[in-house]
Amino acid sequence: MTDLVLEQFWEHMKVDPISGCWNWQANRNHKGYGQYKIDGKTVKAHRFAFEVNRGKIPDGLQLDHLCRNRACVNPEHMEIVTSRENTMRGFGFTSLLAKRTHCKNGHEFTPENTRMRKSARVCRICQRNYRNKSRKKLLQILVIASFVACIVLLGAMTGGNSAFGESEKSDCLFSPFRSLIL
Repeated sequence: MTDLVLEQFWEHMKVDPISGCWNWQANRNHKGYGQYKIDGKTVKAHRFAFEVNRGKIPDGLQLDHLCRNRACVNPEHMEIVTSRENTMRGFGFTSLLAKRTHCKNGHEFTPENTRMRKSARVCRICQRNYRNKSRKKLLQILVIASFVACIVLLGAMTGGNSAFGESEKSDCLFSPFRSLIL
C-alpha cells in the first residue's frame, strides 16, 4: 500500500468533535457504509481503515460499529464480532424479535412455554388457545349445519307440512334438535 493511497483515503473523512466519529465524506453504498476504490477494486471504507490501523479481520467475522454510525471509519469505534453478535447488537427486526421476553399476549418465553417453528419462537399457551378457539368455531359450524340438515330432512319427510306424526319425528337422525324444530 503506497503512502499516496493512504493519504487520498484519509482526505475523504471528517472528524466529528462531539461523537469522535471519522465520518466518510465520499461515496457510500445503499446501506450507508463508505466505499473506496483501490486499484480498481471497491472496498468498504471502515474495513480498510480498521485493517490499516489495527490489523486483518479474521475470516468469518465482521466489524461492529460501536458508535452505531455506518459512515464512521474510526477504528477505535469498531470491534471484531461474529455475524450473530453483530445482528443482536443492532436495532433491526431480527434483533428486536430475539430480545423479546414475552409473546404479544404477555406470556413469558420459557423453555416450557416456547416451541421453535423454523427459526421463530411460538408461545405454546397462545397456540393452544388458538387451536381451542378454532375447534370451538368448527363445532359451531357443524352444529348449525346439522340443524339445517335436520330441518331439510324433516321437511322432506312431511312433504313440506309442518304437522307430522310421531313416527316421522322419531326418524330424524338429529334428535337433539327435534325440540328446537317442533
